[in-house]
Amino acid sequence: MGDKYLLLKTDPITFVAEDIGTYTVRINANDIATMGGKPLWLLTSILLPEKHTTNEFVEEIFRQLSSGCNEIGVSLCGGHT
Repeated sequence: MGDKYLLLKTDPITFVAEDIGTYTVRINANDIATMGGKPLWLLTSILLPEKHTTNEFVEEIFRQLSSGCNEIGVSLCGGHT
């Protein structure tokens, strides 16, 4: 059956405001793919300033995360906001 490995990766995405959810999916999936793995799952930690964050902005980030995951067949399976 051969050896099996679970590759894990986390990469903070900073200094990007527009399309940050899309960048998050692509950058983290790319890091797994370049190691020869197949990206399957995504966990996110989203840190936002309390006083300057709108519900609409948070919803847009999650729309981008969901769309980006769907495009490459990755499951958004959890995280922390």
